[in-house]
Amino acid sequence: MQRQSESFGSAHICRSIGLIALSASLFSPVVHAIVQVDNFARALQFLNAAYPELRGRHRGVALSNNNWRDLDAPPHPLRSFALLVKQASEPRTSEVKDDLLMTAHFEFADDDYINEFNAASSRILHADELSKMRTLVLDHPTMTRETVGAALSAAGARFGPGQEKDLRVLADATLAKLAFVTGPAKVVGVKWVQLDTTWWSVDLQARQGGSTRQYGAVFEPFEGKLLHLQRGNVVAQ
Repeated sequence: MQRQSESFGSAHICRSIGLIALSASLFSPVVHAIVQVDNFARALQFLNAAYPELRGRHRGVALSNNNWRDLDAPPHPLRSFALLVKQASEPRTSEVKDDLLMTAHFEFADDDYINEFNAASSRILHADELSKMRTLVLDHPTMTRETVGAALSAAGARFGPGQEKDLRVLADATLAKLAFVTGPAKVVGVKWVQLDTTWWSVDLQARQGGSTRQYGAVFEPFEGKLLHLQRGNVVAQ
């Protein structure tokens, strides 16, 4: 009798487990395929390529995303977000310096190429020096390129209006390291801009699949750091 009771109990438990498993399979949410594109990792790779001074120093990085997403939608890549890069913690302490090294906004298109990149002015992008140049240009709107170039050179800038050839070489080298998000690109135009501030405007064309896309880029004049990258139209064949 005891053995029959044990057998009945075991069978009942097995049937119960089976019903629970069946119920779980019927009412649990559908699990979709894992998204393969990791734009967060690609953004970090972008920063390491464009700003090598950030590598190997244990910088702090945070992700900020203000776009609401549908909770019930299938998983999809993170496409528009900002990375906040902070100074490293002091040795043997948990204190982190308050000043940001950089705020970088990324936007990736549906075809996984970069649509826009924008780096906010910061210490490693010579924010203070650029602010002084902005004041100088706004206070003297008729100042010549030569005078601005001399002021930039005196402030330690390497890529004033007279260094177009050097800037083009630097831009080519920088963009070659970013081909994983733009496609193979080449510089097709370089222009010195001296309006409310001073910078280099660079036009490029990138091969993406079976077509060619325009991109516009902005480089600052002190070390030739990339400040902005914007995807444009398809180039007519």
